[in-house]
Amino acid sequence: MIAVHRHIHWFGHGPTKAVKHMDKLGVERSWLLGWESIKTGREVARNTMTNRRTYNACKEFPDRFIPFCSVDPLSKEPEKQMHKWAELGFRGLGEQKVRLRIDNPDSVALYHLAGELGWPVLFHVDNWHPEVPFWYNHNVAALGGVLKECPKTTFVGHGPGFWREISGDADASPP
Repeated sequence: MIAVHRHIHWFGHGPTKAVKHMDKLGVERSWLLGWESIKTGREVARNTMTNRRTYNACKEFPDRFIPFCSVDPLSKEPEKQMHKWAELGFRGLGEQKVRLRIDNPDSVALYHLAGELGWPVLFHVDNWHPEVPFWYNHNVAALGGVLKECPKTTFVGHGPGFWREISGDADASPP
């Protein structure tokens, strides 16, 4: 079994503890996701789940983790960052968890590049709400257009804004 959503240095799970947890669950490998965002309100996540830590964990356990980089589309030279991580053996873009609309042109440029690199994109979606301080990649209604615009890219959805839509009762449930 391959798990497609794993972080390290989140709730005390360093690489060794993560592998022990995977063993307990019968998980052979995991996509290991960073979370870097210049606009996140959760500083602890940005500071602990870095691409560098993902890289180091994958070097320590190369047969267990598959590295994914997280690149903020508004950061300095995001495409260059993705190429750097590709050269270091990263295999995907994720977790893409930024405080932008899912169809933001800067994000879409990274989705295109991921497709050209042969990478999947694991993205987090929330429903925007003025009283909720943490929302990421909102406006799931625009996702269909993004998928059409990026036909070479494989997308993997994650988060309450995505799950809500696939539950079958999104229209009956307020965001």
